[in-house]
Amino acid sequence: MPPRVRFDKQAIVQAGLNVARRGGMEALNARAIAQELGSSTQPLYRELSNMEELRGEVRAEAGALFGRRLAEWQTGQMPPYKEMGMAFLRFAHEEAALYQLLFLRDRSGEAYQEQEQSRGFAGVNDAVYSAIMRANGYTLEQAKALHLQMFIFIQGLGGMIATRYIPYDEAFLSRALTDEYEALKALYGARKTETPIPP
Repeated sequence: MPPRVRFDKQAIVQAGLNVARRGGMEALNARAIAQELGSSTQPLYRELSNMEELRGEVRAEAGALFGRRLAEWQTGQMPPYKEMGMAFLRFAHEEAALYQLLFLRDRSGEAYQEQEQSRGFAGVNDAVYSAIMRANGYTLEQAKALHLQMFIFIQGLGGMIATRYIPYDEAFLSRALTDEYEALKALYGARKTETPIPP
């Protein structure tokens, strides 16, 4: 009788990530992961309780990959805040299925902190707010307001790139981010009070 093949949890999650990369979360099932591993489905359930747990682990791994890519793509060739936005859009282009998994899914049942952690953003927003405040002399409320609207704008572009609605054109996207940022700076720099920002 041949020995049982064992895969650790990380190998199974990585296989799941590879499957999701090619076909999105819809393609993620026990048979597809077993095929990716060159195995039967049995080893999956020795390490993970069920497919829902595996989907959660794959989302977390996708978020961690997103965070690593953002860090790797910070080259210092443009202002840090803009460079982060451009890296976000590059991820939408290069990892379209994972971008959709992270940013274009229904998250209404998730707590805000869990959403942030699953996207690889844990602790990032405070640094972003500080950078905006330092660069523009803004209050925290102004920085949050500008960042929220900038994020909405970038999310829209990212969704269009990931779904191939618009091409990934770095020169165009760079100009678009600059134009939006400058417009929002003029808007929020002039305001004395802001509308409340969602928690």
